[in-house]
Parts: sequence; C-alpha cells; structure tokens
Amino acid sequence: MRISVIQMEIEDGNKKENIQKALSYIEKCKNDDFV
Repeated sequence: MRISVIQMEIEDGNKKENIQKALSYIEKCKNDDFV
C-alpha cells in the first residue's frame, strides 16, 4: 500500500513538472511572437 502512495506522489510531481515545462514553452513562444 505504501508503494502505491509513493508512486502517486511521483506521478503528481511529474504532472506539475510537465505543467511547468508547458508554461515556460508558452512563455518562450510569446517572446518569439509565435502566438
């Protein structure tokens, strides 16, 4: 049971990381006038 909780936390962290990557990519595109 403990392992699945850790795995859920890892997956949640990955989601947050992917959201941050997506947001920074959007910002980069805005800066390049690629909207």
